[in-house]
Amino acid sequence: MSIIKSYIRDVTVNYVFLTHTKLDNFGKLGLQIEFSKDRLEELKGYGNVKVLANGNFGINLNTLPTRKELDANKQPTGNMVNKVIPIVDAQRNPVTAIVGNGSKVDLKVVTYSHERAYNGQKTAPMAMLVKELKEYVQEDNNDFEILPETTQTNTLQSDF
Repeated sequence: MSIIKSYIRDVTVNYVFLTHTKLDNFGKLGLQIEFSKDRLEELKGYGNVKVLANGNFGINLNTLPTRKELDANKQPTGNMVNKVIPIVDAQRNPVTAIVGNGSKVDLKVVTYSHERAYNGQKTAPMAMLVKELKEYVQEDNNDFEILPETTQTNTLQSDF
């Protein structure tokens, strides 16, 4: 298996799930890189390119699973643990804030052959250098406004 280490410079990142306290919907660590059409030829080899709603292009990258997780008795559970990658600022200091959508970064990545991958190979981030941080701030998880108790409910006959 050939492994190629390289850098993806000056990209925007979205959906950054790179800590074990913040996993994506599939329980993985990963992110999406976003770039404009003029970089399509340069970056298309890193994964399955998707057209984003804003007209830019994106590629989803997941970190490498590193080992089987162990239970309290040090026995393998069968679950793979995703490798947490270092995230640093321009002075190489650790970034403690959660990197949010729209942050500008450089990524150190590894590309390796994989039989189930889109183009026969997968790319995984190994380190992230944050150039412009847009800190993630969790919004209220409540989808509805809190209404006064005197408000009537279920009075509309149509769907919304």
